[in-house]
Amino acid sequence: MKRIFSIILLSTLLIACKEQVNWTYQTPEVLNDGWEISTLENTNLDTLLITELVSQIQSNDFENIDALLIVKNGKLVLDEYFNGYDVKTKHKLWSCTKSFSSTLIGIAIDQGFIKSEEDSIPVYLGNYNKHLNENLKEISIENILEMGTGLQWDGDLTESGRKLPYAQDMITYTLELPQEYPAGTKFQYSSANSMLLAPIVFNATGKQAHEFAKETLFKDLGIKDYEWNKQAEFWTKTAGNEIPAEKPDIIYDKEYAQLTNTATGLWMLPRDMCKLGQLYLNKGTWKDKQVIPASWIEKSTTEQIKDSNYGLHWKLIKIGNYKSYYASGFGLQRIFVVPELNSVIVFTQSWYRNQPKGDKQMMKILEEYIIKAIKSA
Repeated sequence: MKRIFSIILLSTLLIACKEQVNWTYQTPEVLNDGWEISTLENTNLDTLLITELVSQIQSNDFENIDALLIVKNGKLVLDEYFNGYDVKTKHKLWSCTKSFSSTLIGIAIDQGFIKSEEDSIPVYLGNYNKHLNENLKEISIENILEMGTGLQWDGDLTESGRKLPYAQDMITYTLELPQEYPAGTKFQYSSANSMLLAPIVFNATGKQAHEFAKETLFKDLGIKDYEWNKQAEFWTKTAGNEIPAEKPDIIYDKEYAQLTNTATGLWMLPRDMCKLGQLYLNKGTWKDKQVIPASWIEKSTTEQIKDSNYGLHWKLIKIGNYKSYYASGFGLQRIFVVPELNSVIVFTQSWYRNQPKGDKQMMKILEEYIIKAIKSA
């Protein structure tokens, strides 16, 4: 009986200690990185709701969240970090990279390097054309971006996806996959599709995708502190133990080894992740400069293949009653854009083992805290 009482007392004390976590709001730091700064109060967000939310994250009631940022009316109003991360720590974006790569395609078209997203891919594959069969010659750049190549794929974390990182050349591996469906007819999410953007950007512009981004998109957005890995660095530049698989000892084909990882290769500061969301919210403008045509933004955030809830490397979603879209990365990295609320919300997270649980938690945070807090404005 005494032991039971002791256990109950200890549990009560632990709960009490947990409840003592009381977060005090601080205005985001001014870093001369292009962001205008405001406060929750000045933008009329519900401060009590946000305080309750961040306190629960700090007390670990909400798990595995590394950063949470909110931009309202073009101003950064929340910039919070957890689990050892801070404002100067880059986070691996995983497949949020895809949305940056898609943006590069839009810029390359606008600058005349690519005639149209409807161009078939052989025009831009260079030496890789030798791996194309007749059916694959009908695949367009747009088919890649809408995840409608028709190439055989049973998921990034199932058989096809698990084989991809072990290939000496992921581009060749992808192009030699059998085509199950005519291009543009069926949505199949595939990181292999997104890898194809690397040789397309290179052959169109004469620059690797990370170099082209540095001279265009990142220059315009003032993004300087980032890392964009090559495809051949998939294993060596993967942080921690995200992927439960054995790291291979691969000698990559020479030409392939130089290609940018246009599917999962970016590391970035969360404040810079917000910039891509704000660029799309602003219909392609940043600081009064039209970085990418508004027509590209519109198409990218409109469903392309019926019932896919997918645009051009952007996922479409309803948060509460609000139509939204987002960039999505493994581990639940997210850039949410909510046009009706003039808001951008960024999460970096470490949900590498139980994403369904993490996704349920994230949607609760969005709908019961963040969206409610913003609606009060």
